[in-house]
Amino acid sequence: MKIDRLLALTIYLLNHKKASSSVLARRFEVSVRTIQRDIETLCLAGIPVTAGVGAAGGYEILDTFSMEKQVAEQTDYAKIITALEAFTSATGDRESQTVLEKVRAVSDVPGKEIILDLSVAQKGTNISEKLSVIRNAVRAGRKLSFEYTNAQGVSKVHVVEPVYAVFQWYAWYLIAWYEDKMAYCMFKLIRMEKLLQCEEKCEHHHDAANVRMSLSRQEDAREYFDVVLVCEKNMQVACREYLNAAVVELQAAEFPGQDAEKFLAKCDNRHVVMTAHLPKNEHWWYSLMLGFGESVTVLEPPELIARIKSDGEKLVKKYS
Repeated sequence: MKIDRLLALTIYLLNHKKASSSVLARRFEVSVRTIQRDIETLCLAGIPVTAGVGAAGGYEILDTFSMEKQVAEQTDYAKIITALEAFTSATGDRESQTVLEKVRAVSDVPGKEIILDLSVAQKGTNISEKLSVIRNAVRAGRKLSFEYTNAQGVSKVHVVEPVYAVFQWYAWYLIAWYEDKMAYCMFKLIRMEKLLQCEEKCEHHHDAANVRMSLSRQEDAREYFDVVLVCEKNMQVACREYLNAAVVELQAAEFPGQDAEKFLAKCDNRHVVMTAHLPKNEHWWYSLMLGFGESVTVLEPPELIARIKSDGEKLVKKYS
């Protein structure tokens, strides 16, 4: 409805200060001409929207304008409460718990259809305490020091300028400016030890929203390969869940290095062929796949087969 879009447009401009007609058109999935008509409607309603020209131009609402704060409906409060509950479960943050109680007190939300329990995000080594240290350092504008162990098991002390913490890929990360690399880097919280707020102030100003947008635009620099598996049908769901693998219809001729009869024997009615696009040097999927045991057989690539054989021989030798 137009009235909903006008309200959303007003709130968007208040929150973002300035936006071009093309940006607003993409945001609200309408034409530029529709945005122009909406702006005219807001002006007629007494909302002081101004238009700038040039590269830095766009629509903005004058600072003299303020709107009624009670703009949320009960369905909106339900979503806010769900988000706050998820955040609180993920961080254990007492401030968020207090905010959650305030929102509950001013809303009359019925039974919820969706509950987000992210308490698994707190599992690890003092995750809640580490998040608290990061939060305090960001607010104080101070650097952080910590001992970090990378994926290769090498430990090193780092001093960084923290920007924000983010939960993604089932783990917490610190996004920080790392002077040694002159770049924003990601550090996994569970790999941190001796996390301390330094007395030294940060030397740069960091806009978290811009940093996140910049990082999201970066291409994944990890090297990937395509893995082809033959798995027992009762393992199909596990492969799809943990390896993001998909069932495919393949012909033996597609594997010139494989004996056709041997290949077909592995693909009887009790088995399925699946493919997965996986990062070469990540340990999590490799460990999971080995945990599937004899239920899964790797057909491609040869380098992965060689790695499995080598690791298997080392384990047999170790426990012999």
